[in-house]
Amino acid sequence: MSCDEKKFLEFAETVTKIKYDDNDTVIVCGDFNQSGIKRIKADDGDYYLPMNVTTEGGVAVIDTMLGCGFHQMCNLENAAGNVLDLVFTNRFYDLSLSESLTPLIETDVWHKAIEVEITIDENESELNDVTEFYKYEAADFVAMNEFFVGRDISTEIEQQDDIENSFRMFENVVYEAMDKFVPKVTVEKSTDPPWYNKQLKNLNNRKRKAHGRSKITNDFADYMAITDSFVALQGQLFQTYISRIQSDIKSNPKHFWRFVNDRRKRSEIPSIVEYNNQTAISDASKAELFANFFESQYIPSDDIDLDNLLSECGDNAFDIELNEADVLKALLSINVNKGAGPDIIASGNCAKHFEKRENNTDF
Repeated sequence: MSCDEKKFLEFAETVTKIKYDDNDTVIVCGDFNQSGIKRIKADDGDYYLPMNVTTEGGVAVIDTMLGCGFHQMCNLENAAGNVLDLVFTNRFYDLSLSESLTPLIETDVWHKAIEVEITIDENESELNDVTEFYKYEAADFVAMNEFFVGRDISTEIEQQDDIENSFRMFENVVYEAMDKFVPKVTVEKSTDPPWYNKQLKNLNNRKRKAHGRSKITNDFADYMAITDSFVALQGQLFQTYISRIQSDIKSNPKHFWRFVNDRRKRSEIPSIVEYNNQTAISDASKAELFANFFESQYIPSDDIDLDNLLSECGDNAFDIELNEADVLKALLSINVNKGAGPDIIASGNCAKHFEKRENNTDF
């Protein structure tokens, strides 16, 4: 065994010891000096699969990376047509790779300067892995109605000194009812691409286990067979996923934009913000420009005398009688594709779980 082969085997063993969580982005890169190996682009993402790997060290590196869930992203050929510098990552959909046009140091004909851009969602953290939702279909609406009837909300509202406090009081009562009578469910955030299904996840687990056995027995036949099945199924699922998005783009464009956002993984404010012939670089100056923009979208209402308008209203101006049909009609008019507002109440559940009442409700 040559010295280089021994180094590759030692390197492969070291990679298996890397510890990271699902939300961590790991990048393993360097000059692997593996000439003569060609790579083809994968069907389901911007990474490359090696062809005709023959050396023991090369097989060890490739098998280890695949077994650890790392994908190789670089296919920049040098003057001899070889790709010597490789970039492996566990989250290829968060990275983009290109040849650098402004290298930090002088390069040679054998190694091109590589520029890697990684997109990190600043809001992504371990706390966001698990999210709680109200499960309205399991709510006790009968008990909730009794709760509202038992509370003299109208009297409590009248005791408030302004409309803002009245609203906050009413809001607190609604939240209290939700916490008491609407159970919550915990949903774990998935880090898998949206086209992954149960069968593909199972193959991925089998592939990792087979890789572990192969390192002991030195027989990679089973591992390579499972890997081939995994790559083939992943390509099929990805193409099916793309076809479904394309066919539904007119009737349901939200799936298309969700796909774009998932691939882009970018929600940050640009490094330079320009508005009204002004340029902002710092966070404070950017916030100021945003404030100026939103302020320009609204017309000041200083000329409206709210106290005078209220004084012209009669005693019964705000006595509104609503019946069950009026409430249901309003709930059915809500766009169920919109997300929940500040009240955290999902619009798709309002009409579906509307509890009918025999008597009219007075506000």
